[in-house]
Amino acid sequence: MTYPDYCYFRNGNLRSKKALELSKLLESISKDPEFILGVLNDLKTDEDIQKVIDYIQNGEDVSYENVILIALDLNLQRKQKND
Repeated sequence: MTYPDYCYFRNGNLRSKKALELSKLLESISKDPEFILGVLNDLKTDEDIQKVIDYIQNGEDVSYENVILIALDLNLQRKQKND
């Protein structure tokens, strides 16, 4: 099975199953590959990916902009923990 380019890391390895699940949900919001890749790149752990999956599946105020903001916030929280 072939996946869109954003489903792969630069080294050619396929992303996690959670990331693939999220990419399908993101496609339901927008088919823009830059949106999908941007969100996936901000989420480094399956735990963070699951938080975004839960948010989308909850269906409350889900929008292109809000998904980006959540991904950026999770990325910022992770960076602050590592500092």
